[in-house]
Amino acid sequence: FVEAWGESIMVRAGEERTTDRIASGEAKAFNPMDTTPMREYILLGLNETEDDALLDWLEEANEFAGSFPSNKKSRENRTA
Repeated sequence: FVEAWGESIMVRAGEERTTDRIASGEAKAFNPMDTTPMREYILLGLNETEDDALLDWLEEANEFAGSFPSNKKSRENRTA
């Protein structure tokens, strides 16, 4: 899950991955409401992120999203 957020890119890549990156200073916590940061999400600065690093994050986000179970019931309801 990836989204443009102002001058940054918001990435959902799982709590373990994001916690390490925030602690290292590589990314910032995603805190859209200025309350409690969202644990599985981070912000990457567009100007601060090299193309290869961004591609790595997109791959991580894709792998994380692919790890969720399929929602077959929801798909069945859409086709009915």
